[in-house]
Amino acid sequence: PDTNDKVSSALGILFFGGFESGLGDSIASATLKSRLVVNRAYAKKEPFEKDNINVPPNLSDLSYPISNIWKGLYVGVPSRLITCAIAYLIFPYITDFLDNFVSMSPEEMNELNNQFGPGISILYGTFISLTLSILYTRIKEIQETAANEAALLTLITRNLLSICINDHESAIEAAQCCADQVRTMVRSSRGKELLMLMYNDPYARMLELLDRKEEQFFEEYNQNSFGPKQIVLEKVRDTIVDTIKLRSQRLSREALSLPPTHFLGLNILSLLILISFSVSVLPNLDPLTGAPPVESSVMFALLTNVYFLFYCFAQDLNNPFE
Repeated sequence: PDTNDKVSSALGILFFGGFESGLGDSIASATLKSRLVVNRAYAKKEPFEKDNINVPPNLSDLSYPISNIWKGLYVGVPSRLITCAIAYLIFPYITDFLDNFVSMSPEEMNELNNQFGPGISILYGTFISLTLSILYTRIKEIQETAANEAALLTLITRNLLSICINDHESAIEAAQCCADQVRTMVRSSRGKELLMLMYNDPYARMLELLDRKEEQFFEEYNQNSFGPKQIVLEKVRDTIVDTIKLRSQRLSREALSLPPTHFLGLNILSLLILISFSVSVLPNLDPLTGAPPVESSVMFALLTNVYFLFYCFAQDLNNPFE
């Protein structure tokens, strides 16, 4: 209880003290979010709840956690149709607004678009390629690191229980250390795990347990070599050290999300392309009604839909635990 109070108190200071002056700023808010990763989870939480502690594992435990239905609406067909419809309906108003400011002749406008459009398109394509490369690499590294850490944690659990097979209290302590780390990866945020490293690190407790067992074995065997048990102790200690390194890599990669300025640049490039397309349609406006051609409105709706879909897709990759 004392440890939990300390962790909660430290989290309160981190939330409301150290970052209080910058919460209004989007960059500071994104930095805070990337450091804490409040919604982090590497597995479903239900199998690890107290009510299911005696329920044996099954294949359903490996399924994806249940996500909020509102967060996935943008990938559905209704959302795509609504986005296209809104873009289609507002395109005439956009062209009407731009027509009040553009005073160039159609020939000059086409020449400007031919010089301006390809450069922006190339820059946008390069930016998309860079964004996907960064995000996919990060996702891959997080998954690999978490899987390796979980595999080593399973091996550590079996070895610790084997070492403590004749010591009931030590076996309970070892199992609790492993359970705490599993619970941390499944239910705790990144911020809480960082604070747990300072107050009650499960891996550090495992190393302390191994030190006590090693001293106990030395006393039992009159400070002589204790054969296979010594080899097992050394292997478990090395495995724990390797797992600590994997955890540090995982914690580091969890915080390497793209900053808001990256997506601001992406939105600006998308907006420039859409404006360039809108300006190119101005010479083809209806002389009487000032309405753009239907084909241009459809094309504008499709472009807007694609750009918006990619933006949401990149945001999903940037926040894999949301």
